Amino acid sequence: MAVQIFGRENIPDFSTYYYRLKQLPSILLVNFLNFVSRRLLGKYHKELRFLIIDGTGFKYNEIYPLKILRGKEIKEVKSHVKVVVLSVHLKDGKRFILTALPGESYASEVKLGEKIVRWLNERRFIWRALKGKPFLGDKAYDSIKFIELVLLAGLKPYIKVRETLRKGIKSEIRLKCKELLESDEIYRFRGLIESIFGEVKQDVGSYERTKSFHIAQLFVLAKFILFNMGVLFFVWMIFQTLSEFD
Repeated sequence: MAVQIFGRENIPDFSTYYYRLKQLPSILLVNFLNFVSRRLLGKYHKELRFLIIDGTGFKYNEIYPLKILRGKEIKEVKSHVKVVVLSVHLKDGKRFILTALPGESYASEVKLGEKIVRWLNERRFIWRALKGKPFLGDKAYDSIKFIELVLLAGLKPYIKVRETLRKGIKSEIRLKCKELLESDEIYRFRGLIESIFGEVKQDVGSYERTKSFHIAQLFVLAKFILFNMGVLFFVWMIFQTLSEFD
């Protein structure tokens, strides 16, 4: 069905747009996000300082936005898109999204994270650019399998490990993480990824006005693409400004 808007005919109505969005696979947006991030990585790979992985949520089919909620509060909301993000942080403070992977409300962050790290291993250019860099993650990623994948990717796992007085750390891999954390203060920067989440939610919203989980996923991925496009635009503006002085 088509409608007439501003004198123009044959414009699809909203139900047609909605149908077409539902047919769009989310992997296309993930791939486009990865395409943009590879351009940024090619530009800044020599200035890379560390990576951070973390998860957050975007509400849909609900009234109240998630930007006022933090941490475990987000995980208690039933209708939300879980997304695990891997961010790159440079020596001068710049940052961008290397990749992001969405999942259902209660999807395992560590399982989504494992898929992301496997993706790193499959991309040789990215693997070479990131090799030997610190990889920061909170206790949600305290998994032997996950840490093994991080090591296989040639990264240093600064993963916060769970430890109690009654139950110590027995795994050598988890002990390695603890030793890294105690030998370097870089883990204190792990919270920087929260500033990315806050900026995205503040600028383009934390609530998706749709009842469809699939469409909500698309909107969430589009927001992180916009974040990276903003970084690319900033880089382009600097390049244009410098070229004027040549």
